[in-house]
Amino acid sequence: PISPRSPPAAPPEEKSAEEEKSSVDADVAPAERTITIRNFPKEWTAASAPSSALHSHIKDLLVKFGELDGFPVISKSSETGPCAIVRFVRRSDAVGAYEYLNGRDNRNLPRGAKWSADYKPPAESERFCVAFATSPSAPPMRSAASAASAALAA
Repeated sequence: PISPRSPPAAPPEEKSAEEEKSSVDADVAPAERTITIRNFPKEWTAASAPSSALHSHIKDLLVKFGELDGFPVISKSSETGPCAIVRFVRRSDAVGAYEYLNGRDNRNLPRGAKWSADYKPPAESERFCVAFATSPSAPPMRSAASAASAALAA
């Protein structure tokens, strides 16, 4: 006798992009999703700027890399200036922010300014300084994209 065929197995349920993006890296320690940032643009920290402006600028800058886990915490020191501590929901977003911002010129120069005759490279204080909370002196683990591009370059 011929046995009836069993129905095909249903494909595994896939998470929507929204569900995937909103999931917290629960197995990653919060410190590994947390970065510190220093050396903000002068306009952000000017004495005439409202205190909420720096917080707003930092949040607007970092949400481009991914969802934040709470609000940035800002501390100010007369020696080192303001420092923001920011925790991301996903570690990969924190790594992306680190890789893009650390050492980047923060002067908001117009496009093509590098090629003008009076261009000066940024001073150390004019570059974002980003570090991971786990070890400020050590670079973070590479993201998959960085590892892939490094492998191609080798």
